[in-house]
Amino acid sequence: MYENKMMFSIERIERG
Repeated sequence: MYENKMMFSIERIERG
């Protein structure tokens, strides 16, 4: 649950 949120945030920022 926690890792999923972090991964989603990082992927969104990295994709910009």
